[in-house]
Amino acid sequence: MKWKPGFIVICLILVLSMIAALFGLGLSYHGSFGPRDSLGELSMIGGDAWVQDGASIRFYSLAPKGNHLRLHMRGWRPIGQPEAKYEISVCGQIVAAFEDNGKTVQNVPLLGQCEPRLVSFKVLNPIAPSPNDRRRLGSQLKSLKLTSKLGVPILQPRTIIVVGAAIAVLSLLGMFLLWTSGQIYLSLLIPVVSFLFLMNAKFMEYHKLFPLWLLCVGMAIGVLIVPILDAKIAKKDQGIKNSHFRQADGGSFSLLLLIVVAAAAFRFYHLDFGLPENYHPDEVPKVNAIMRMVQSGTLNPNYFLHPSLLLYSTYFTNTVLHYFGISGEFRDTAFLAGRVVSCLAGIFSVVLLYYIAKNLYSSGTGLLAAALLAFSPIHV
Repeated sequence: MKWKPGFIVICLILVLSMIAALFGLGLSYHGSFGPRDSLGELSMIGGDAWVQDGASIRFYSLAPKGNHLRLHMRGWRPIGQPEAKYEISVCGQIVAAFEDNGKTVQNVPLLGQCEPRLVSFKVLNPIAPSPNDRRRLGSQLKSLKLTSKLGVPILQPRTIIVVGAAIAVLSLLGMFLLWTSGQIYLSLLIPVVSFLFLMNAKFMEYHKLFPLWLLCVGMAIGVLIVPILDAKIAKKDQGIKNSHFRQADGGSFSLLLLIVVAAAAFRFYHLDFGLPENYHPDEVPKVNAIMRMVQSGTLNPNYFLHPSLLLYSTYFTNTVLHYFGISGEFRDTAFLAGRVVSCLAGIFSVVLLYYIAKNLYSSGTGLLAAALLAFSPIHV
């Protein structure tokens, strides 16, 4: 395989990865919604769709420029009342002013650096529905859509770069796996598949894909490293019989790979069960210990009932999840991070048991032991 095709594929991977991140994250964002499905982003805009004076909309993790909000108002008011007049502010700066006649769609540019991006409504001529209703109303909101010239919301550049880099790493590993077969162009499918995963991660919950990404990267690295390790071991082997045995052991590795994939699927499935409630009694004291480290700024958890490696691993994993954009307080997400660490440790123990049993007995015994542990309900 010459390097020129490889260089072309690398360039295509980098470009496609960033495109997949840009559009995949944009499509995962809740870009079009109304008063009844606002997911808490709307304030002082009730289920009856009436916009009150001082109403606001919050948007998270948006790029400083490029996005705009399309507002479609109904324009209806009681007979004898003039059309509602609005001033729209973004991050405290007035960006639009209009009268609602119900026929036009207002495009509000979402400029600014504030986080979340706060869009505020000021009704210049509010009306009161009744003497008993103290709301100061403008008119009714029909629909609103967050979009850009690209057709999807544009997220913060840092988020796009991080996710794009993660896709590129996975794609490059796939390319090197396919290098000897001469089918490196198949690695270009990885950004496409990643885009499909991202666009279906509703409401920016793409951080839940991080464990899957970590699993795929680990498996790819393992597949790349194992032949190198086997080659070094084979060189050290002096016995001809032992050398032939190792050459015939390729099928065992394939079966082990299937067992590991199944073990990972069982452990990562529905990883957030019960959250945000805390149903497992062992999780709370460990999370409390992690929060003591966070609050004190030290690595002393003041909790030594169990070994501290789990606490440090959970602390590190939770920090990584927040870096990748996970939403929620650090304490709340620590429960999920701890489960990720436990899952990875469980998968590693399946592989470790295989090699222990293989060295003590045979490859078949190792596969049987790994399979039993992989599907053991208590271990899962």
